[in-house]
Amino acid sequence: MFEYLKEYDEILVTGPQRSGTTICARMIAHDTGHTYIDEARFKIWYGDEALKVARENRPCVVQGPGLLEWAFRFDTVVVMIRDPIDIGESLKRSPEVVSRLTTEYPMSHYFGNPHRILPLLMYEVFFQCTARKIQNLIEVQYDSLEDHPLWIPKEERVGWKRRQWKN
Repeated sequence: MFEYLKEYDEILVTGPQRSGTTICARMIAHDTGHTYIDEARFKIWYGDEALKVARENRPCVVQGPGLLEWAFRFDTVVVMIRDPIDIGESLKRSPEVVSRLTTEYPMSHYFGNPHRILPLLMYEVFFQCTARKIQNLIEVQYDSLEDHPLWIPKEERVGWKRRQWKN
């Protein structure tokens, strides 16, 4: 599915938290043979650390939803596109992420339910401010991942909280 990305040495998979960056990055690494780098290997919000780790591990796929604003510094960027309502439902299972995001996007408090407004704000910031600076930008629809061998159907993910996948 993602074999065509093999030619790129440094791929960032980003998008709003809970948009599918982890599974997509793992799928790309699987298909290309690149090293998978999870956001846990660097401070999530620090793009300079992510770039350093990426450059030390080329060819690689960096999973970094917190790196929307740093995306233009990477060679190739895959941005996950997922229905904001689905992201909001997923955010409900991750209160620590919502807490961090409402600090990052304080205006979300003025619009009511942060589970609904946060994904919209993150996409707006990315596409209005960052995306135009990126030369190699690839949009991936979350639902398109279901044809990949690493995909797990939603009904089999019952009870999952966050960051689970099959090996």
